[in-house]
Amino acid sequence: MIGKNRFQLSSQIMLFLGGVLLNMLLMVSSGYAAIDAYDFKGDSAKERNFRILIDELRCPKCQNQNIAGSDAPLAKDIKDRVYKLLNEGRTNAEITQYMVDRYGDFVTYRPPVKPSTWFLWFAPLIALVVAFVIIIIRVTRRAKEDGAEIKNGADAGRIKELLSTYGTAQPESDNNSSVVKEHKGETL
Repeated sequence: MIGKNRFQLSSQIMLFLGGVLLNMLLMVSSGYAAIDAYDFKGDSAKERNFRILIDELRCPKCQNQNIAGSDAPLAKDIKDRVYKLLNEGRTNAEITQYMVDRYGDFVTYRPPVKPSTWFLWFAPLIALVVAFVIIIIRVTRRAKEDGAEIKNGADAGRIKELLSTYGTAQPESDNNSSVVKEHKGETL
């Protein structure tokens, strides 16, 4: 009986290990299926232009990803179109313009400066200028509120007279705030 149980146990282990090995082989081979093979027949200039174009063109479906790194079917179609247009003898500029005509300025990472893209180009600069102006206004207001200026000698004399009569201002001790005590309706 013991020999029979060992045989059953070893066959189950072998079956399990065979299944694990098969799954591993299927996973590894699926990675190879995702590689796009474009044959340029030894023309390294076309291949270089192809690599430049697929790195510079953005996938319209994906979030800020170029078509070289995208697995979307639309990106695959665009890569195929780029390959076809390069083999027809079109230049990079012509291919880029073809894609812009078809998908809009979004398809390029460096859209041209024109009225439809002004917001894209100038909004960060405008936001920076507005933030700078707001900071300047707040700092000058705070400086005016914090530092009360003595306009003339009469104000300085009145302040010295009040300080000598009532002494220096003391903060209230119950809440540790710097509220100035009032005396006979006058604030020190």
